[in-house]
Amino acid sequence: MTKTIRCPDCGRENPSEAERCQHCGFPLEAEPTEVPPAASSSEPAAPFYGLPLRRRPRRPPRAGAEALSLWLVFGTIMALVVIYVAVKPTSIAPSPPYKAPTPPSR
Repeated sequence: MTKTIRCPDCGRENPSEAERCQHCGFPLEAEPTEVPPAASSSEPAAPFYGLPLRRRPRRPPRAGAEALSLWLVFGTIMALVVIYVAVKPTSIAPSPPYKAPTPPSR
């Protein structure tokens, strides 16, 4: 029998040494449960009606105000760069067209 931890968020099995669920990333804190190997008998397995009802733990807190402000500053800078690149060619005076040198006359 292998030791696994059932994720309280998505319900999938994970190795006992995992700190987070491999499927949804939810932090795992439960004690490992033993999962019996698949039965090879001919009788059908009992129907599975879902996980037992229990209160779902809260997800980890989201990123703080510092991360949000860094993203806003980065987004503003990138928007200004895009606007500058779009406006810059229209502000430059057009250069005269290139004329190829004429061959010397004979």
